[in-house]
Formats: sequence, C-alpha cells, structure tokens
Amino acid sequence: MIQKYLNGIKINSIEGAKILKANGEVPKISGQAVFSYSMLLNKLIEQQGEKKLITQSKIGFSTRDIINIKFTYGLKSNEIKELNYEWLNKLAEENTKNNLEKLKEKKLKEIENKDFIENEENVEEYRNALREKANKKYRERINEIDEIAKRKSIEGKSYDSDKYKTSAKEKLYKQLNEIEVKKKFNKELSIAKVKNMKANDIDNLSAEVIREYLYKNGFTINYPVFKKNKETKEYEEIGKETIKYKFWFRSSAKARIGEVLFINEKYYDEIVKWQMMNIEMELNKPCKLVEMMAYMSLTASSIEGSVIIKPDEILVINDLESSIEKDVLDVVVENKKCKVIEGRKSVKNVLFDGQALLDNSLFTDNAGMKLLRHHMFKACGFRTYISKFYKDYCKENGLNYDTYTVKDRYGNDIRVKDIKLITTENAMKWEKFLGATKEGFDKWKAAVENDGCEFGVVKRDHESKIKDFQWISYQMLNALMINKEETRFLFNNTSNFINGMKKDNSKYINYLKITESEVNENSMILDLIELNRDFIYSDMFRKQKTNTLKKLKNELKEGRILVCGDNLTVVANPYLMLEASVGNRELVDESLSISENNEYISVYTSKFKDGEMLAGFRNPFNSPNNLSYFKNETKDSLINKYFNFSDNIIAINLIKTDAQDRNNGMDQDSDFMLVTNDLMIVHKAKKIYIKYPTIVNSIPKSNKEYINNSESKAEIDNLLAKAKSDIGVSSNLAQIALSHYSDSKEKKIRDTVVIMSVLAQVSIDNAKRQYEVDVEKECNRLRIEGAKPLFFKYTQGDDIEKYMDADEKRSYKGMDREAKTAFLEKKKREVDKEKEIKSTELKEKYKKIINRDTEIEKIKDIEIPNFEEFNDFIESRRKFLQKNKKVIDKIISAKAKMESEYKFNYELKCPMNFLQYIIEEELINANRGKGEIKIDTLEFVKKVEGKAKTKQMDKIEELVQEWDKQVKVNKEELSKLKDKEEINEIKKRQNIEELEMLENINLNLSKMKLSDKTMQMLIKNALSDKDKKSSTSYIMLKIFKVLHKNFRNQFLKMFKEEIA
Repeated sequence: MIQKYLNGIKINSIEGAKILKANGEVPKISGQAVFSYSMLLNKLIEQQGEKKLITQSKIGFSTRDIINIKFTYGLKSNEIKELNYEWLNKLAEENTKNNLEKLKEKKLKEIENKDFIENEENVEEYRNALREKANKKYRERINEIDEIAKRKSIEGKSYDSDKYKTSAKEKLYKQLNEIEVKKKFNKELSIAKVKNMKANDIDNLSAEVIREYLYKNGFTINYPVFKKNKETKEYEEIGKETIKYKFWFRSSAKARIGEVLFINEKYYDEIVKWQMMNIEMELNKPCKLVEMMAYMSLTASSIEGSVIIKPDEILVINDLESSIEKDVLDVVVENKKCKVIEGRKSVKNVLFDGQALLDNSLFTDNAGMKLLRHHMFKACGFRTYISKFYKDYCKENGLNYDTYTVKDRYGNDIRVKDIKLITTENAMKWEKFLGATKEGFDKWKAAVENDGCEFGVVKRDHESKIKDFQWISYQMLNALMINKEETRFLFNNTSNFINGMKKDNSKYINYLKITESEVNENSMILDLIELNRDFIYSDMFRKQKTNTLKKLKNELKEGRILVCGDNLTVVANPYLMLEASVGNRELVDESLSISENNEYISVYTSKFKDGEMLAGFRNPFNSPNNLSYFKNETKDSLINKYFNFSDNIIAINLIKTDAQDRNNGMDQDSDFMLVTNDLMIVHKAKKIYIKYPTIVNSIPKSNKEYINNSESKAEIDNLLAKAKSDIGVSSNLAQIALSHYSDSKEKKIRDTVVIMSVLAQVSIDNAKRQYEVDVEKECNRLRIEGAKPLFFKYTQGDDIEKYMDADEKRSYKGMDREAKTAFLEKKKREVDKEKEIKSTELKEKYKKIINRDTEIEKIKDIEIPNFEEFNDFIESRRKFLQKNKKVIDKIISAKAKMESEYKFNYELKCPMNFLQYIIEEELINANRGKGEIKIDTLEFVKKVEGKAKTKQMDKIEELVQEWDKQVKVNKEELSKLKDKEEINEIKKRQNIEELEMLENINLNLSKMKLSDKTMQMLIKNALSDKDKKSSTSYIMLKIFKVLHKNFRNQFLKMFKEEIA
C-alpha cells in the first residue's frame, strides 16, 4: 500500500448538466471530491503508474482521469434552445416525446379508475353519495376530538377542542362546495382528448434523463495543453488533450447522495475486471445488477491500513439462525399501502451475519476489531485467541492439534493450527454470482493471492474522547417517553459538564485537550496558557471560550446531550461461533444466558460491571420500539478466556431474542450501538422493552429483474438518488409523529411512527436491495399537517420563507440569487425583531402568573417508586426553587423565548421540546463576576526592536485569508443542505480539503525564516483594532495557529511569561 496517499487524491466534481452544456470543452467545476485511499486506488496506480495517473501540486495529489459526477438539477428548455447543439436538440425532442407518451398513459389509467356519471339524471344521486361520505368523515373527526379532549381532561392537560372542531367544519364546507360543481363525466370524450394531446414545446431535461444519457454515452473533455514561451515567458495553448470518460461505479457512500464516478475510458476494462474478479456478466441479459453494483465497490472503501491473511488460513462456515415467537408490530403492504398488524410472530436472527473472528496475532494495537475489505468480501474481524481455543479443544477431545482438520462450507479440509480468520457465507459476497462452490472459492482465493493476500482495514474501534460519556442524538432522546422533570434529570450530566466549564477554566482547558485536532486552534491556546497562566484572563481566551461554549449550546439544542456510556461495536455469540467452527451447531451458548421471560437480552462488555442493566440504541433510531434492554454478564465468562475484546466491543446474545429486528435490521459487520448505564434511560428501557413491541419489516423485497446495460444502471441509481430524500423525509416524519404520539398516545399516530421507522430503514437499504413500496407516496399519505415541533428549529433550521406572506413569496420567486440573499437577510431581521417583541410581552405576562409556588406545585407529586436517585433529585429541585429567586426569572425567560417561536408547535409535550426549555433554564451565564481580571491580549506581547519584512507578512496573511475564505465557502455550502447523509459526506470532504490547505500553508512557511520583528508584527496586526488598515483581527486565530504550527518556539517567545 502506498502510504503517501492516505488522505486520498483530489478529483474534480462536476454537475451532469454542466457536462452537456460544455459540449466537449472543460466545464465549470462544481467543486472537488476525494477519491479515497483504498485497495482500488492502489491497484489503479499499480496498473497505470503513478506518473501517468497522478499529478502533485501545491494543494496535494490529484488526477483528472477520474471525475465525480453529480445529478442535482437538469437543463431548462430555454437553455437547450440557446445552446442549440444538434445532438442536444435531438435528445430533448426524444425526451419530450417519451414524456408525452408517459403522460397519456397516466391520464388514460386515471380515466379508467375514475368514478364517472353515465347519464345527466344521475348527477344529483352521485352528489348525494359524496355529501354523505363527507358528512360521515366530519362526524368521525368530531367524535375523535371529543375523545382526545376527554382524555386530556383526565390527565389535567389543556386541549383547545373548539379550534380543532372549527377546522374540521371549514374542511367540510370546502368539500361540500366542491361537490356542488361536480358535473357529468364523458369517458369517451376524455379518452379522445388524451389521445390527441400534443407537445407545444420541448420539455426540460431532468437530472434523471441526463444521468441516463451520460451512463449510456459517456462524455468527452478536451483539455487545453500549455507550453511556456521562452521569449515572452507566458504560457501559450499548443493543443488539446482529449479524454473520453465512461461510467465506472458508485461507492456506497456516494450512493446515498446520488453521485457517481466516471473514469478515463482507456483504464476502464482493466480495472473493472480486477474489481469483478474476472466474473463476466453477459451484456443485455438479466443479472443480479443491484448486487453487482453494490459489491464491486467494496475495494473502493477508504482504508487506514492493511493486514496479511492467506486464503488457506480462512475458515468459512455455515451461519446459524435462531427464532422466537413474540408480540410484534408487523409492517406489511396491502393495496400498495403500509399497514401495522399487532400480534404474535416468529422473529428470526442470523447469528453471525457480517462478523468474523480474527486471530489475536494479527493485532498490534489495543483495538478489539478490524473492519476488513477485499474482492466481494466484507466482514468485521473481532479479536480472538483462535489458536488457544483449538489447542484446548484438541486436548479435551484427544486430538492432534498439529494435524486436526475441519471442513469449510465448500468441502475443503482446513488445518486448525493454520486458521487465522473464521467467517460465514454472509461475508462472501461473491457467492451471489458464483454460488457456494469449491470452484467459486478457488476463484476468490486466486484473486486474493494475486493481490498479495492484503486485506484493507477500513476502521478499528475507538473510545469516546470524553472517556466515560458519549453524545446521544435527538432521535434517541425523543423516543424515551419521558416527562419534563425526567428530561431535566437526564440533562443533569450535560448541565454539570457545560456549567462546570463556564465556572472553572481548568475544566474548559481539559476540554480543549480532549478535542484538540489538526484543524482547530486548541494546541496553540494550550501552549500560551502553559507559558503564562494569566493568559486565561486575556480577551482572546475569553472570546474563544465564549464562541466554543455557544457552539456547544447550539449542539445541545439539536439533542446532543451527554450520557454515561459509549459507542460499542456489536458481535453476536462469539463463543458459539468458535464452537460452530468445530461442528457444534447446537443453539446453546455457555457464555451468554437466555432470559426466562424474555425481559432482557444478555450481553458481554468490559465497559460496564458484571450484572449491570444497560440500554442500547442503534441508528437509525426512530421509535421507542427500537430501544434495547440488556443485562451484562462478564464474571467467569468464557469470552474472557478466548477473546481479547476492548472496552468498546459488546457481545450480544441472538439465541431466542429479537435483537436484530429490535435494532432496525442490525447485523455485525461493524454496526455499533450507543450503550449506557444512565439511570433514567435504563429505568425507561426496562419498561419500554416490555411495553413497546418490536417492529418487524415484512414489506416484500422487489423481484424486479434488471438487464445488464447502462439504461438499467441509470434506472437503479436514479432510484437511489430519490431514496436520498426519502431517508430524510421518512426520518423527519417519524420524529414529528413520535412527538405527537408522546403527547397524545393515539394508536393512529403510533402506527405512523412504526411505518416511518421501517421506511427510513428501507430507504437506507436501497443501495443493496429494493422493496415493493413507494416510500415517497407513503410519506405523503401519512404526513401530519400543521406546525412542526419546536425542536425542529434547531435540528432542521428555521426556513425564513415560511414567514413570508403571499405577496412576498411571489416577489421572492422572481428575484435573482443576490436579491434573494439580501431579501432573506432583511426578512430575518424583521422576524427576529418580531420574536423579540413577542418574547418581551410574554415575559411581562408570565411575571404575573409564574412564581415559586406555581413551580413547586407542578412537581409536588412527582415521584417514581423505587427510583431513589430521581426522587432525591426532585426533592433537591423543590428546595432549589424555594431558595433561588433567579431560577424563576430563568423559567419565565425560557418560556417567553420558546413561545415567541410562533411558527413552531411549542405546545407538544415531547422530550426534545422539553429540552429546549430546560437548556435555557439550567445553563448558567459565563462566570464573569465583579472584579474579575480582564487583560488586553496585546499586553502579553513582548516589545521587539527592528524592522519587519512586509513581503513575508503579506504572503502569510494572504495564505491564511485564502484558507479563511474557503472555510466560509464551506459553511455556506453546508447551510444550503438539509439531508443529514449529504451533510456528513460533504463535511468529510471539506475536512480533507481544509487539511490539504493547511499542508500547503505549512509547505510555503517551511521555506521561510522569520525575524522576531516580523513574527511580532504578524501577532500585533492580528490583535489590533479591526478599524486599522493593517488589522487581520478577523483571521486572528488562524494566523496564530499557522505561526504556532510552523514556528512554535519563536511564536511563544513573543509572549511574556509574566504580567507585571
């Protein structure tokens, strides 16, 4: 493996529409992507040579032989006409014709399914039937509102039934008015009209059509070639280098954001043969195309290293399955609609799905697992004393360890003394194409051996940076079914953590240490504090601390709160897997017990104490039905004897449990769970595990057969691109429904939560398999109307457009980009001012009705039997409210602030809404008491005689300005995105870009030698008043960071060790 490409190589990222517009010329680059350091990159370099493939520049390594293509928008008809390319006009005409035929087909189907009136005299009869239907629906809604009002009254909760009844009546009147204008429907005439439809103009070319065209035809770019003129010293174009690009593949990461890779056609055949292990799929014939496109990308996974495993050292065994009959919520499809069926059903686990046991000798660090990749191979290898187990087994059974063999699933005899890795058919993806045959295994072995038996290591397990704590997500918090005071109790760790840093600088300094990175300024700040302890009183330190804590508070509002625990990688029944390797296939695991009444699932993890009860969350997590309840069993465990797991591994019992369905289709190919012993969460998990049945996905998998050609590949990837929005929409709808369910406990809403939870997983799985359900249609059908929960302001953003009136929306639509930006900024200021006024009015209102007595009254009867810690917390809260006058002011301010968010539903009683109030109530202001020392940072800078070199200063400041500019561009790019998958993918790319920019800065600075005066002036300019012409205060921290990184000793020498 070529280590210098660990950060990958840069490739251009271009919109498909821009490729068409460029017509062979170099298109406008949309940005840059990274082709990851991987087995695939190494093989491509080996095949084509570094010099031929890769260019090195001041910003790192790059290639133009690979291009990332995005399909986010199409071409408008007026653009097509303006370009007037003959081939593009032809494509647009064909597209228009196809669209017209599809529209006709759709309308004819609608006519066939339409309720129509044969004769004029039947019109009134038809209308009467529709009136009765509308009135019946209205009566049902009124009864439903009365039922909710009754229940709310019993619970002592307010409910404005008149408002909902008025809304229902308005809806009825609207329907009745529409019924009055229903007329006779002439079927024959309507069919004739549809058949005679003609296109008046060419249609827009959609992103989907552009994808189909480029997959089928590829594209050409003519790059200009330049040569330096010896006389003029200018670069002159001397010709063109033409590269023809061909659709290559899409990685699993790119699949969810709809992007794909194209490669220089010259390199295509050789590299694809390698990816496919020379497995040939006949063109234009039916094949397992979805699987092929998913698994050929496995060698493209980003890796951090490699490990040598000979195929003769690998034992592949048959996986095991275990079932249990349980109460479930079964999601099925009836008449193309999802439905939830309650009842008993057999729930199945595949015990060793995606996992492997990897011999301890192949580990050189403290990791407990390695996620491995190779040709059509994907498995998570867990650290195991394999040879020790086989030695003990042979000794106990009178066998010769040196000669004893076991059979693999292909009929091969494998000596146990040679075995370094044990896995199952679920890791061997090539079986999808070659079958579970000896010949297939031999073909795979040959491919592995041809690459030196080197397996890529994608990742290892790591502990949390905050040691015994981990951040949970808003989906996890919102599913706990807890009230406001229970949420406050859960938030206690977080408030102590944040308030502790506000009050105690030593705690904040420790936070800087654990979050130190190559990109942030933490190490520089820490060195300055180490040099002079008084630096904590500098305005620079105070500002940096304020900004950091403000950012943390915003993250808290997104539901990221601290709980005791960590992310643990899941392995299932590892000891039983060892037993199965020697032929013992009985479903009995001596290392993990089975709960008699199925009240919990037994687990093993050294992270927690033996006998501790734990709770587990696995993403995607969208409902309480996904929460697991565990009992830890570590004492005298056989797992201690035969496995060398780290604290970040958890072994879960899958025998007679519902663990895989409970955790939304979990397998063990590096899936991890957030596991916690937090008192409140464990208390709730115990009840939830019994009360909320496991959700089972019984939506049928699609049996659609695809043909091996570019059209089918484009069709599949268009579906995947669509699934990108489906993931976000279904997850958001699940949270909206869950928030309503937390408040109302209505069965209908519960079913929506359950269905959306399944649809979110279906959307994610679309890269590997497809289902017989239209996710988009189901989301639209089950959508809950009305204002979104309050917390959506922080998790999804506050869309200013929803504050516009009809006239403003019309005006905004016709603006250009610059005008829109200016208008949005102006509108935001207006909205903020309006909210501020409303908040002030509400404060005055609540000052008259909220006091110590009212707040103590709210919690006077709150108690949880046998939960001493929580009850003590409530008692402390009562005393705190009694003694502390300021807390009432904070409660009033929080309530006024939240209720000024009039476009959001702040009345919904759900944990994430509670959290918004609690953050404002519990977090203290920065500890800046009277008489606290404040020192201008310039006071710490020494005086230096001499003259600075302005040329060097200008160069350094210019480089840092470019970095700062890129950071701002990146922030703007992220601000326009809403899809979490896409945001995470873009963040990874931006982080690599920023690291490369820093490397470039460091490279430039490494050639410089600065005088002390130049260094001092760079520091002074960064600290000077922003109104000064020479001031670089707007990039002060970045200037300091690069100076500290490249001239650490000299930089620190510019600061005083003592302040007089």
